[in-house]
Amino acid sequence: MRSKKKTSKLIINENKNLILKCFSKKSLIVFIISLLLIPIAINYLTLLDLSIINDFFNKDIINVSGTNSEWVTFFATYLGAIIGGIISGSITLIGVIYTINSQKEHSTVENYAKIRYKADHTNELYLAALRRIKLLHSAKSKAEFEDIWTSIISDFDKAMNSASEVNIDFYISFLDLRHQIHQFNKEIISIQTKNYYDMEDYKYFLKSERFSFITKLISQEHSALDVEYIKVLKDYQNLFKS
Repeated sequence: MRSKKKTSKLIINENKNLILKCFSKKSLIVFIISLLLIPIAINYLTLLDLSIINDFFNKDIINVSGTNSEWVTFFATYLGAIIGGIISGSITLIGVIYTINSQKEHSTVENYAKIRYKADHTNELYLAALRRIKLLHSAKSKAEFEDIWTSIISDFDKAMNSASEVNIDFYISFLDLRHQIHQFNKEIISIQTKNYYDMEDYKYFLKSERFSFITKLISQEHSALDVEYIKVLKDYQNLFKS
């Protein structure tokens, strides 16, 4: 109940800001003053003799006839229709935007649990992959090394699917990292295709500068992903703040 009240308050504040964006304070003041002055001006015009216009124009082109009240009533109705259209159109537009924002906020709050779970699950899969990468150093056989590496690739693929359900920024951060992992995977495969069956070759590879560079790169990317992960959680937690 508390979260719903905060969400409603947030929606009201956002729509208030939306109205202020659509209409500046200055234009709103001018519009309100105009609405107050127009009836006074129309009432004043009914007291004037509008037939004086005929003295300034060719009667074949412009010829004012009828009483002032008739002319003033006509223009008042005409002007009223225009102003009424503007007001009703603005109210309708604001109402539509309010409804869209309301539905968007409601949908976001409803999906919060799922988004939070996916973000946490993605991070857990990623951390599991990092732990397995460290296990590569202690692999005692070629088969064990390949088994660990297969699990790493599997974790990253699962994490990619999970990240795609959080948001686009979270997914892209993971996409760059996944590309680096698969580039590294190609090097692993290239060793396998060259028939390096001796475990010493694998141990040498693990001590190489290339492997060291990849592991450092993964750690750096993990830091970047952590930043994005925290950002995602904060974005959704802000929905519950007053």
